[in-house]
Amino acid sequence: MAVRNVGRPRSFDECAALRRATDLFWEQGYAATSLDDLLAAMGIARSSFYSTFGSKQKVLWAALELYTGELVDRMQKAAAAESTPRDALAAVLAIAGCSVKPSQGCFFINAAMESTSTDAEVRRIGQDYLGKVDRLITSLLRQCGFIGQRASNLSGALMALTTGAVTLRKAGASDAQVRAMLDATNRLLE
Repeated sequence: MAVRNVGRPRSFDECAALRRATDLFWEQGYAATSLDDLLAAMGIARSSFYSTFGSKQKVLWAALELYTGELVDRMQKAAAAESTPRDALAAVLAIAGCSVKPSQGCFFINAAMESTSTDAEVRRIGQDYLGKVDRLITSLLRQCGFIGQRASNLSGALMALTTGAVTLRKAGASDAQVRAMLDATNRLLE
């Protein structure tokens, strides 16, 4: 999360700046993004950057928290909008298996692949996010009639399938191929 220091009130929208940072990290990757690139994309001065966020790494953490939080929120709202657990599960998997930027993959997956071996906080954010998604999917599976370990194991398989779909889409798989992969979830739910 962002570091907050006492002082003058902010003259910029922190959430909007984080969204711009997210887009830049998503497009270029963390390592390839320079501090100057980040400052330009966020539209803030160096002094505001350091007093608000503290470091490039902390911006990544805050961007990941924002992104994964919003993704879980979208999944929960999509599930709640459906009339049956099966439809709710399909809606959640559609969100998990699609990226708003198909050629760039998923921001979370990209950051995790680039940083988790060296960044314990990215790993913690990822574990928190994956835990929330797993609990949501497992709950919906139980509502669909799957019980015990079967629901848990199936949740893991569905998460792997959707993550794979996003990753393959980034690697060039067509929309039709990705849809076919996601449609295969129906066979797992029989």
